[in-house]
Amino acid sequence: MLFWENRQSFDDLKAQFDEELRAADPIERMWVDEIVDLEWDPHRLRRTRRTIVENGLVERLTQKVARIAAGTANPSGAELPTLAEIKYQALKCVGGDPASHQYIVEWLTHLDMEHEVRSV
Repeated sequence: MLFWENRQSFDDLKAQFDEELRAADPIERMWVDEIVDLEWDPHRLRRTRRTIVENGLVERLTQKVARIAAGTANPSGAELPTLAEIKYQALKCVGGDPASHQYIVEWLTHLDMEHEVRSV
């Protein structure tokens, strides 16, 4: 397990395989553990890929807000969030928080970055 992964999700997956396969000896236990690891890896890769994409998206959003704050035109006319707020919401978004995900998507839309929404 990597330190940021959800231990309960892994344990639930392991319990499902344990119940279904019922290892009878240490060799079978080793194979069940191997199967669980092989099942977990694609989930880990998808989460990692999503995190990389979302981090890139947040970086682009942060840069756009910083440019607007530095004096370029604000296309939405809305009061801009602070960079700290974007980073905070982004961290929660990457962690899977649906409200933060919506927050990021809404700011992308407000700042004429709709093409970026497809990346989310």
